[in-house]
Amino acid sequence: MTRLRINGEPMSVDADPRMPLLWVIRDVLGMTGTKFGCGVGACGACTVHLDGDAVRSCVTALADADGKDVTTVVVEVAVDDRGQVGVPRVDLAVDCGLVINPDRVRGQMEGAVIMGLSNALYSNISVKQGQIQQSNFTDYLVARTDITPQTHITIVDSHAPPGGVGEPVFRRSRRRSATPSSPPRASEFRALPIDPDLLHA
Repeated sequence: MTRLRINGEPMSVDADPRMPLLWVIRDVLGMTGTKFGCGVGACGACTVHLDGDAVRSCVTALADADGKDVTTVVVEVAVDDRGQVGVPRVDLAVDCGLVINPDRVRGQMEGAVIMGLSNALYSNISVKQGQIQQSNFTDYLVARTDITPQTHITIVDSHAPPGGVGEPVFRRSRRRSATPSSPPRASEFRALPIDPDLLHA
């Protein structure tokens, strides 16, 4: 039995200690926010934090995580009594190869988080009598400064060829906002943006 903490939650895993941590997270624990990419530790799609250090979970054995803290892409979600969803904080890591301009990478990551959360929470498009009802940003909302989260970004040190940033985080931040870690109603989230009525206490 391997004991570890994932996103701050203590867990015990009864699995082969040689199993890649990625498959433990995805297949054994059902936490699908961490993605499979190349399977050889080259692309960085499976990056998690192990006791604060970024590692590629597809080539990291479960035994290496025993007694340690594992952090995946984490979106802290708060729901008020009316079912309104807020996102106070986002923590993520990116492995995009050799980084030429770290500030540009962080800017892309922060923008992708905002767009992902906007899609998950606010940006609704509806059709009536064959016409789109939304006409501008007054009724097609994006996350503005007063509701954007604290975004904590870790850039993985890498000597691999430079890669792209932005879109992978956009997909993850949107998905993590809509996938509760303890999902009593997770099966109801089948459309975006999230309907507050589904979360009403």
